[in-house]
Amino acid sequence: MLFRGDFPEWDIVIAIPNEKGMHDQEEIEIFKKFCPLPIEEVRELAHVVLMQMMPAVIEGDIESFGAAVNHVQTVGFNKRESLIWPGFVKDIASFMRSRSYGAGVSSFGPVVYSFVDNKSEGRQLQAEVQKLLDESVGGTVMLTRAKNSGAEISRLGA
Repeated sequence: MLFRGDFPEWDIVIAIPNEKGMHDQEEIEIFKKFCPLPIEEVRELAHVVLMQMMPAVIEGDIESFGAAVNHVQTVGFNKRESLIWPGFVKDIASFMRSRSYGAGVSSFGPVVYSFVDNKSEGRQLQAEVQKLLDESVGGTVMLTRAKNSGAEISRLGA
């Protein structure tokens, strides 16, 4: 592990469309097609994560963090994934990116996430994205924050 630090108290908007992302054999075929990635892109991604994203977390700098999240979506495997995202994923990601500090898509999608620095903005974005989902594929939009502690395990009846 290179780094362990608490994630800042930023609000995170998560859109979960009622669609499945690519999976199983279809996903395996995409990896076969695009891997290995060009080393220049791997270096660029590592640089963004180590020199921009991690320092932004340490410094609580949501603007720099969001810019790094946006950048990560355009290089490496994410760059290839974005070519096969369904139109509604691209639309939601673009919309969320335009109204937050940064937005990304979970692997092949369809989950889209973004970062805002206050609950009011988060609730507004949540409502707007929920409307987009309701008018297209359906789904749920959540407003949350990172949990900076691990899982807790307890025994029943103890």
